[in-house]
Amino acid sequence: MRLILLIVILVAASSQALGDDPDSKEHEARLATIADALASGKEVELDEPHIELGAVGRLNPRLGVTVIQVLDDESMLATSYKRPFLLRGVPTKGIVDGGDFGPIRDEMKKALLVVTGTETYDTAIGGTKTVFVVEPVQGELLKMVAAFVDERDRKLCTREWADSTGKFKVEAEYLEFKNSKVSLRKTDTGKTVEIALAQLDKTSRDWVAKWSKGRREREALQTKLRSLGLDSNGKEKKTAK
Repeated sequence: MRLILLIVILVAASSQALGDDPDSKEHEARLATIADALASGKEVELDEPHIELGAVGRLNPRLGVTVIQVLDDESMLATSYKRPFLLRGVPTKGIVDGGDFGPIRDEMKKALLVVTGTETYDTAIGGTKTVFVVEPVQGELLKMVAAFVDERDRKLCTREWADSTGKFKVEAEYLEFKNSKVSLRKTDTGKTVEIALAQLDKTSRDWVAKWSKGRREREALQTKLRSLGLDSNGKEKKTAK
C-alpha cells in the first residue's frame, strides 16, 4: 500500500508539470510528437515491443489491460502485458483499481493512442521507475494538435524571398504554387503578390520544390486529423443526435 500511494503522489505531480503550459517548450514538443506520429501513418498495437516514445496505435484487447490505480478524474496508472504506463485524458469515473477500463472499455478498444513522453518517480524502496505517458488523440488535444500543425506550417512558410538579381527581397508567407507562379503574402502589409517561379533565386526555387515534394505527407496528416473528428477548418465535427 505504501508503494502505491507514493506512485500516486509523484506521478500525478510530475504529469501535471509535463507539457500542460501552452507556452512551454514541453507543451510544443508534446504536440510535435503527436503530429509527427500521426503523419507517419504507421499504427501499431501498443503492447510490450511497441510501447515507445512517438508510437501511435491501439491497445491490444487480446493482451488485456489492468488498472493499477486511478490517479484523478482524467488519468490512471495501468498495465498492458505486464508493462505499466500512465494513461491521461480519459474519464476515470466508474473505473476501479485492479479492474479493467469498465465503462469506457468499448471506447478504449477503438481509441487511437499516442505515446507522448515519460514520467519518472521514486519508489518506496529507494529506487526509481519510468513509465510511458499514453494519451488518446481526441477532443481538445486533437484541436491543439491541428492548431499546432497549422502554426508550424505558417512559420515554415514565412521567410525572405529574393529574385534572381538579388535586388528584390521581401519577407512573406508562401501560399501556393500554381501555373508556374508563386503566391506570397507580405508579412508587413498582408498584401498578396504573385511572382513567376523562374524569376526567383535558386534558394527560393529550391525551397518551393522541397515544400511541394512534401505535399502528400501534409495532406495525409490533414486527412488523418479529419478522420479523428475535425472538419476542414480544424474544428470538432458535430455529430447528429
